[in-house]
Amino acid sequence: MRCAALSIAIATALFMPLQARSLNERLYGAVGTSDYKVYTVRTQTDLTIPAKGASCHQVRVWHAIAAYKPWTKTALPLGASDLRSAPTAKTEAEDDKLSAHFYFEDNRQFAPGTRLRYVSSFKTLSAKRTFNPSSIHCMWSDCQEYISKNSQTPLPIDPEVMALAVSLKQNHDPANTIIEFAKWLTKNITYDDTVQTRTDDLAATIRTHRGHCGHTAQLFHGLCRAVGLKSRDILGLNLTDPNGKKTNLPDQWGNTHNWVEVYFPKIGWIEVEPINGDKCYTIPAAFIQNNTSFQNAAVWVAEPNIDKPVSWGFKNGRYQCDYNVITRITFSESKVQ
Repeated sequence: MRCAALSIAIATALFMPLQARSLNERLYGAVGTSDYKVYTVRTQTDLTIPAKGASCHQVRVWHAIAAYKPWTKTALPLGASDLRSAPTAKTEAEDDKLSAHFYFEDNRQFAPGTRLRYVSSFKTLSAKRTFNPSSIHCMWSDCQEYISKNSQTPLPIDPEVMALAVSLKQNHDPANTIIEFAKWLTKNITYDDTVQTRTDDLAATIRTHRGHCGHTAQLFHGLCRAVGLKSRDILGLNLTDPNGKKTNLPDQWGNTHNWVEVYFPKIGWIEVEPINGDKCYTIPAAFIQNNTSFQNAAVWVAEPNIDKPVSWGFKNGRYQCDYNVITRITFSESKVQ
């Protein structure tokens, strides 16, 4: 993760008033929006300085802030307002100027066993987004022309992925091919957040028919590449449990999620939930892209002669983290009348 050094003024991040006619249904490009909600999102990161091992003299923590979107009614780069933090954090923009983050920095010689807590919160406006594939006229020739003008070194495609993509594409146009991909993933991949295979091992995901949202997203990307469609990840939130119910992964509580966007020439980037079958173009308000550079939170520590990210790893049959980092995301919501 790269963090920009540009500080931005919190006081200017205020909601712009919505026009009355936009509260029921507003068309932004090819995407209809409705069911507006205001979410107050709170992120809490706890960690403990190890009782043994190298000493620690710096802790840095990043908390994501909702990314700017047309429906957030805010000024770039923020997609949120009412930013708060404890201890006091800087607010910095990402390099793309489409989102921002809280930045905590704690410099001292920490005593072994010291417990630390970093808390931030913001308010963001979100909406249900719906894309109607029959409303556009994107053809395969448009996609090929776009790729030829924006060519990059192609990634290798597994034969299993290529065969599956071709069979699902058949006589469908690009937008409806995406629906076929999502229908197959919904029917054939069982959600399992304990799967240990790499998310980019697409053949293994196809073979085992299991994986978490990261596995599903990477397989979706592979299918898109196989037919010449450009796609990318969205990292963020799925705000479903106000108390942040814990998942099976020790470093995460609930309310986190990955989904994707697909680029259709002449249309732009369209959100897709790959595990929602023929409803894959319907994205609930609870899905919020929480920063464009990283997912929700990150922690780095400085020890003698080393500056490193802190993460959990699966070792000796169990998850382990020497700083026992836990990030919990909670929220409250209200509808826009």
